[in-house]
Amino acid sequence: MQITQHIAALEEFVALEQSIRAGQTPCAAFGVPESLKPHLGAALSETQKRPVIVVTATDEKAAAYADAVPDGVYMPSRPLQLRASVARSRDAMFARITALSKLVFGQAQLVFISEEALLARLVPRDDFVAAHMTLESGAMHDPQQLAERLVLWGYERVDAVETAGQVARRGEILDVFCPGKSVPYRIDFFDDTIESIHEFDPISQRRGKKTFDTVSLTPAIELVLRESAAANGAAALRVADTASHALALRLGEYADSLEKDRFFEDMENYAYAFCDSALTDYLPSALVICDDYKHIKAASQSRMDIFLEKLKTMIENKEAIGDQHALYLAADEWLHRARAHDVIDLCAISASRDLRPRCEINIRAKNALSYNRQIGLLSDDLKARVHGGWRVGLFCGDAAKARKLAQELSDDVLTVPVIEDGRAPGPGEAAVYPDTLVSGFELSAAKLYLLGEREIYGFARKRKKAVSKKNQLDIFTDLKTGDLIVHDVHGKGRFLGLVTRDVQGISRDYLELEYRGGDKLFIPTDQIDRVQKYMGGESERLSKLGGKEWSQTKARVKSAVKELAEDLVSIYSERIGKTGYQYGEDTVWQKQFEDLFPYEETDGQLRSIDEIKADMRSGKIMDRLLLGDVGYGKTEVAMRACFKAAMEGRQCAVLVPTTLLARQHYYTFEQRFSPFAVKIGMLSRFVSAKEQAEVIRGIHAGTVDVVIGTHRLLSADVVFKDLGLLVVDEEQRFGVTHKERIKDLKRSVDVLTLSATPIPRTLQMSLTGIRDMSMIDTPPEERMMPESYVMAYSGELIYDAISREMARGGQTYFVCRQIRTMDKLAADLRGFVPDARVATAHGQMGENEIEKVMVDFLAGEYDVLLCTT
Repeated sequence: MQITQHIAALEEFVALEQSIRAGQTPCAAFGVPESLKPHLGAALSETQKRPVIVVTATDEKAAAYADAVPDGVYMPSRPLQLRASVARSRDAMFARITALSKLVFGQAQLVFISEEALLARLVPRDDFVAAHMTLESGAMHDPQQLAERLVLWGYERVDAVETAGQVARRGEILDVFCPGKSVPYRIDFFDDTIESIHEFDPISQRRGKKTFDTVSLTPAIELVLRESAAANGAAALRVADTASHALALRLGEYADSLEKDRFFEDMENYAYAFCDSALTDYLPSALVICDDYKHIKAASQSRMDIFLEKLKTMIENKEAIGDQHALYLAADEWLHRARAHDVIDLCAISASRDLRPRCEINIRAKNALSYNRQIGLLSDDLKARVHGGWRVGLFCGDAAKARKLAQELSDDVLTVPVIEDGRAPGPGEAAVYPDTLVSGFELSAAKLYLLGEREIYGFARKRKKAVSKKNQLDIFTDLKTGDLIVHDVHGKGRFLGLVTRDVQGISRDYLELEYRGGDKLFIPTDQIDRVQKYMGGESERLSKLGGKEWSQTKARVKSAVKELAEDLVSIYSERIGKTGYQYGEDTVWQKQFEDLFPYEETDGQLRSIDEIKADMRSGKIMDRLLLGDVGYGKTEVAMRACFKAAMEGRQCAVLVPTTLLARQHYYTFEQRFSPFAVKIGMLSRFVSAKEQAEVIRGIHAGTVDVVIGTHRLLSADVVFKDLGLLVVDEEQRFGVTHKERIKDLKRSVDVLTLSATPIPRTLQMSLTGIRDMSMIDTPPEERMMPESYVMAYSGELIYDAISREMARGGQTYFVCRQIRTMDKLAADLRGFVPDARVATAHGQMGENEIEKVMVDFLAGEYDVLLCTT
């Protein structure tokens, strides 16, 4: 559905456009709700046929607006630390480079940016454009000169390209990974001619099938300087006024780097010396929309006050220089530059006197109501609006949810179809769309009412993006030179690589293996199935070629395997011989439970959920390992299995190794299950004896549906009325006695084992098919990427970091390597940040003491946790 077309048809929008075309700007627009603002920007971008810059008070608001429209670009602010760093994460800079490149080359027309990001100084537009290059297959380029040019553009020269911002040259092959690209490029040369351009996998380093006729290379640094600008910047740094000899030396080193490489690690901290442009200079024909200029100005003043106060302190400590006050363009300078553009101020109550608007327009619109899954209330409202001739669109995100919602809303009075071709609903019609709308709004004049997931369900499900191969968890890696291997006959050796040898006039490829004493073994590649990668420790010693050591080792292993196999056979033959409980298809409640998950499931989660449900419906006794890294969403998958069991009246036990984890799971389950009639209990030593007795009685009587606990769950007095599912979190962390009890339970109930680091035997059983395995190999895309800096130890730096985190209501881990230094560090922290509540945790503390500290930290009673890894 083209929302912008309906906005463009509004009488008020037409008046706004006429004012812009007549030069009656700045213009103040009143009555624009938050949810409409990004769509208004998109509509103006389409009708004006030129770039639109939407300026907000914060990065968070700019990012949210960009998410709301399909073609919006978000340009984050530049992270400035002001202090010298040895190394830093470049993710934010890469995001800025990607946004700038799209804008200057016309690949995007709508950008959302905070005032802080807008006031950051940029190199001249022509210099930034000159740092881009288009390569075509068949074109002439010197690969050495090309590699050197990329290094001047900020690329790191490496032996093998693994991440964005790197370049590698090996003979006539040039690998380059550009910021903003999902895959790196492998450029093959024949002399100075580009023969082919392929994508390749940065993990395996293998060339992919996809080829390119043309690729565009972007710079890997934002401040790309021409030679004269670098020289001027170096001169400015050399004459900077500083009373610190150490700082003067560092500025001299920066100047040397500028003259040699046109780049140094902290150059954004000195952008005033070589930059005087802004985004408005990059887009001279752009329309500028202010998201309430009064709010923007107040936020700008507050931020600059904090920045200047911080700079003053650093100057007093001889860590900065006074010239750095000009790192940002002044707010009045930005306003002066903005006046060269058409400016629209989306005002809340009154227009800003600074902008002096020449016209005012009132747009009749407002935010949509929130129904929070009250389908009856939503249905009644839709019927009234449809009867009044309104067009109503409901956006659910995907086809399955759209069909389900349409079915729930349709009755004898109201028919709500699902529209998949994008056409708009007619007057007096309500329709459901399998598309995304972050937030809904109402256009009274057009009688248009749009609802997103936030209004329908009470939350906006976060959408996943394509996950690169680099983010995926892979159990097995390719064999690399130096890896330990195991040959089924000769034992443990070291892989030295592939070699080609002529034997009896026939040339063949061989795997070269090294054994103890330097002995070599050459295995033909057609016998590679006899070799596998060794998964043990790197310090393991190699086998001796020709000795009995390996055969004796195999004999011992065979004996142990036989003993294990007999045990497994007794359990699994008994399991196979028994018929388990056969669950039915998903109920309406199950679908509602899953709809309330406020995030987009990853592919790994969806696949694992389907496999677990198939087991539960099959009638066999399930024994499945769910493998996934920390934070990949194993708990959500387990909760869906528990809910399915609970909906059929069967009880679930969730067994965890620590009381802390029990409490975390308990709160998570309570939150997710709260809208449904499912009773959750907890058993651990943090639960009083009286409460434990009550939970145990509920388990025995069947009134407790799901119980979460430590090994206390395995006690003899815990008797379930009808246990249907056992979820074991990190089974390897339980003791031998507990594992025997778990083994007994496995004979008769479905078991789901969760693990990020399974023990080799558990993993081997899954890989060989004795146990079923599901794997979550894709991380949630909404994880915030960390910004990392390597910097000198500084009390002021620690104060800045911790106080900023406290100001936003967050907490801080302070990781220390040695326990003996923790008391001094704790005293330092309390001195640096007197307002911070500091707690300490390390491995020499008692278990109860550690758990109490951690529970209190999680409850927000401390601001900083000083701890070992």
